[in-house]
Amino acid sequence: IQADFSYLKDLNSPEANSFAGFLQTEIIPKTIRVLESILRVRRLEHFILNSANCSKYLKIPEHLLNTPIQSDLLIIVSFDTTGKYKKNKVEASAVHCYQDQLTKRSIVGKITFREDLNPQSKVDIDYIVWLSLHEISHVLLFNKSLYRHFIDESFNLLGINNVLIQTANKKGQKIYNVATKRVLQKAIKHFKCPGLQGVPLEYNTNGLSAITGHWSRRAMNTDYM
Repeated sequence: IQADFSYLKDLNSPEANSFAGFLQTEIIPKTIRVLESILRVRRLEHFILNSANCSKYLKIPEHLLNTPIQSDLLIIVSFDTTGKYKKNKVEASAVHCYQDQLTKRSIVGKITFREDLNPQSKVDIDYIVWLSLHEISHVLLFNKSLYRHFIDESFNLLGINNVLIQTANKKGQKIYNVATKRVLQKAIKHFKCPGLQGVPLEYNTNGLSAITGHWSRRAMNTDYM
């Protein structure tokens, strides 16, 4: 996993510069070590980006264009410069923007942090590591636009109906559940519920369906997603 910090230069405040330092020296390196220790992927020799790649979602730093990127995942780290994150109390967000053609796996993404999350203690640093793990998981798979790209071991698309199923709760609200083979195996064992159909995703309270990127808090309250 490769991280690029080009957008954390020439910042406007000492607080932002301090947080950028923590991200580069402690938080993102620790996040990468965790992910590299628990994930297995089909390795890439390299990939090459041009200015058209990701243009809808982010501008790729110039030094990364038209040159072999020898990593399995490139994460571009940035700060929100609009003030919207601070105003709306958003700590971070993430977006994927480029996928491997064979596996459909996301190989480029961006994390955007609120620039005033400057950690003051080891506990703060650990919290932002978990936050970073959460956001990179959005880049990799917990993402409504990626579910239709999930594949089996033979690289065949599973099909959205084999990834998500729709149920309703006691109030009649529509709920989407992840129902892939491996998720069901783990969930049935964990919850000791042989008849489980899937693991619910979050949903809005007005009865409209929401295919989103988080587990239902009611079912998975202690999970980092």
